[in-house]
Amino acid sequence: MLRHLLDDQRPEWHARLMMREMAEPTEACVKLVEAYIRPIAETLHGIVHDLLPAGSTDQERWLIGSSVIGQCLFYKINRARRPNS
Repeated sequence: MLRHLLDDQRPEWHARLMMREMAEPTEACVKLVEAYIRPIAETLHGIVHDLLPAGSTDQERWLIGSSVIGQCLFYKINRARRPNS
């Protein structure tokens, strides 16, 4: 996911459009979630589940997954501010 976000070959407007849609959802947001975001979230949830010790809760797995996503978005947003990126 991070490689995808930081791919210099992808048009910048793709990321801006997705971020805007998440911040100010329209009807298209439902389709975006179902087609793109939910599959990624479920894959990440499974990875986090495999990495955490037995007994971790579903809520803990989702919170850790959300933290990973937040960190990826941080690097995407701040990449433009870094010199020589």
